[in-house]
Order: sequence, then structure tokens, then C-alpha cells
Amino acid sequence: MWTLRGLVTYYTVFVIELHSRRVQVVACTPRPDEAFRLQIARQLTGADGVLQEPRFLICDRDGKWSAAVRRVLESSSVRVIRIPFRAPNCSAHAERFIRSTKRECLDRLIPLGEQHFRRALAEFVALSR
Repeated sequence: MWTLRGLVTYYTVFVIELHSRRVQVVACTPRPDEAFRLQIARQLTGADGVLQEPRFLICDRDGKWSAAVRRVLESSSVRVIRIPFRAPNCSAHAERFIRSTKRECLDRLIPLGEQHFRRALAEFVALSR
């Protein structure tokens, strides 16, 4: 997205409930450091978190899902299942959501700041239900 500092890449954390295909955008940041990832793990498993009823979280093998983040999730009785390397079909729902978001939303506009990006993403998710 375009910001006052120029073009900046934002990383977005989202969760998909497989049985209902409902998508919830949790957070986005230009710097997904360890502190941010730990905060997201605590937020997902907190009292009003997305991972209250589900007991499984399927995630890729990206280094962003560090052992510390997995420990926080597993301490809340969420079993973390990591998909095999180079197996995008194992996370087909997430891959499809990402592809649709890029093609149908982000390729058609240039977000001018984080607020604009969040609003566009929220409207896209609401319309895709």
C-alpha cells in the first residue's frame, strides 16, 4: 500500500472456519516481528478470541509460526497442525481466499494507508459471505 514512506508491504493474519467458510481478519502489520505474533496468538485464544470453540489450527510452515507462538496456542488447548512443505492443496481454502482477495479487491485499488486497506479488506470479506 502507499503510505507517506512510499510503498509498504502489509502482512495480514486471518482465520477461516472450515465448516462455515467464514473469514475473520485478525490483524495486519508492516513488521510481523515475534512480539506481534505472540500478541496475535494471545488474542486468538483470549476470552473473546476466534479460537474458543475450535481445537485445531491448520497453518503453513512459515517461520512466523515459531515454537513460542505454537506454545502459546497449545497452552490454550489449540492443537497446531502444520501442513507439509510445498503442499498448497493442504491449505486450499486459505490459498483461495488470498488469491480472490488479491484478484477481486487489491488489484482494483491502491490502498492509501492502513485505514483504507483495513476498510477495503473488511468490505471485501463482508461481501464474500
